[in-house]
Amino acid sequence: MFLDFTRLSPERFEFFCEDLLDNLEGITVILGPSRGPDGKKDIVIQYQTKHPIGLIEHPKFAVECKNNAISNKSVYPNDIGDIRSILEDNSLDGYLLITTTLPSSGTQTLIKTANANRCYKAYVWDKKKIPEMVNRIKNVKIRQKLLNKYGLYPSTIYYSGELVNHEHKFIVKINKKLKVPFKTLDSNFNRYQNFIHIINGHVNLMLVKREFIGDLIEKIGIFQEMISLTLNEMRIKSIPKSLKKLEKLEYLNLKNNKVSEIPNYINDFEYLKELNISGNPLKKVQIGVELINRLKITIDKTQIPVFRDLFVAAKLSGNSLDLTVDGCSSKETEEFILSL
Repeated sequence: MFLDFTRLSPERFEFFCEDLLDNLEGITVILGPSRGPDGKKDIVIQYQTKHPIGLIEHPKFAVECKNNAISNKSVYPNDIGDIRSILEDNSLDGYLLITTTLPSSGTQTLIKTANANRCYKAYVWDKKKIPEMVNRIKNVKIRQKLLNKYGLYPSTIYYSGELVNHEHKFIVKINKKLKVPFKTLDSNFNRYQNFIHIINGHVNLMLVKREFIGDLIEKIGIFQEMISLTLNEMRIKSIPKSLKKLEKLEYLNLKNNKVSEIPNYINDFEYLKELNISGNPLKKVQIGVELINRLKITIDKTQIPVFRDLFVAAKLSGNSLDLTVDGCSSKETEEFILSL
């Protein structure tokens, strides 16, 4: 899960951390954020832990919150001060740093040294750890309420094409960060949340229920940086006009749908490199020779008559076809091209 904290002020981030901690099992917030000097402890928490010999302990931790999401600056030792003094002055047992960026190497060393010497317990929740802790909130409604309260679910969506081995899918890929308010995609996020999977900061949106695809296809044009789109077995009857806005699209896979026509606006995709249209009952193809000459295209045997004239024109222009025919071996495909 990627959470965009750039819109939260440092103070607002402290309140987010307080709510997050308070909703985690076994943790109790004793002292929340306050205005004015806080002695380098934004929050104080207590959690229940079981000692190896069976005793139940309730250590108290100072929590320091650092939101450097806008500057992306690491947290340095000077930013957090003398941890030992913070704990001794407040009779606390440990220290937790929550940061929306990463601790510097100096801060990491400070934390590791403290734990190695058993001076005190010290931990860091960085930009990768925070989403993990959010997901540990067992009650889905509470988790969603927390993220919605702070506008974090999610304000920025990253799409990737990594997960492809699913029966029905809607998978997209972009070549750089794509910022889109999720409410633009759909006003009712609840119906989609169970189909979002996040890997390495990328969101993979997989729709296993076909009835959801209509809403997304209508609004897909908002993802103007999209470079790859796969819509397999979604019972699509025509190539959506909303795709016209995806000017940077490089890969389009519409395999095994019910598309009967490839419209003329397919030629407006300046960057389109690959098209898989096999498994569709095509009757009309309006792909221009200029596009077919630079396109890696996949069709099936039944579509050969529909494409034949276009392939002949492409061959007459002096260019070689980059063609794959499902159901044909590479040798059979090569023989077909030579026969044109």
